[in-house]
Amino acid sequence: MGLEILLFALIVAGAAGVLAPRRKRQREPDPYEEKQRQEWAAAGQAVAHSSDLASGRLPVPYQLKVDTIRRKVQWMLSRYADRFPPGSQEHHLIGATATDYLPSTLKAYFALPPGYANWPVRPDGKTGLHVLWEQLDLLDRKLDELAHAAQRNDVDRLLANGRFLEERFSDVGRPSGVSGE
Repeated sequence: MGLEILLFALIVAGAAGVLAPRRKRQREPDPYEEKQRQEWAAAGQAVAHSSDLASGRLPVPYQLKVDTIRRKVQWMLSRYADRFPPGSQEHHLIGATATDYLPSTLKAYFALPPGYANWPVRPDGKTGLHVLWEQLDLLDRKLDELAHAAQRNDVDRLLANGRFLEERFSDVGRPSGVSGE
């Protein structure tokens, strides 16, 4: 009788171990991924600060351009933060636009002496405002190119998955020994 009870207890314990829900092992946080998340968060704050810095200090079209750049950076940070490999050029350019390129562009313009906004600052006669517009427009266009490249990668991934599925299931439903031609 004692052997039967022991055997029964082992069976019940084994079944409980098999049937009990298993806890997922939590993945150890990757310090590099955490650093990347912190960098993206700082970039989001930096670009918002740049937009605030420019508020009321620029003509309306210029302020709208700064706000457009801010929105694009924030959108890309939220949408593509995990898609660009850490250390990639795309990753660097988005972060640098927020933390360096846009703030430096605005600071350089705001450092001009009063009146230089409409005064020629280059030999070709372009004013400070015109030069600022060219620089803001360049940042805006490059962000569009980065977003387009990321979206193209998403489409390529979808198309590759479709090709894989077609290849994987091309013989399903065909009797064995019958070719697809």
